[in-house]
Amino acid sequence: MSMTLADIEGKLEWTSSNPAVVSVTGNGVITGIIKGSATVTATYKDNPAIKDSIQVNVINEDRY
Repeated sequence: MSMTLADIEGKLEWTSSNPAVVSVTGNGVITGIIKGSATVTATYKDNPAIKDSIQVNVINEDRY
């Protein structure tokens, strides 16, 4: 199966395993909130078996 960005636009659900540390918007924009780690996962709404995750580590609480 092959997909393009146009094929999945609006069809991803984004979640954070620890929203107190890392937030993620419905568009996949990730924001570190406090020092710590969280897993961010993107799940394809049309087939939830299609998903991928990434570990995000917040190492500094300073805002830029």
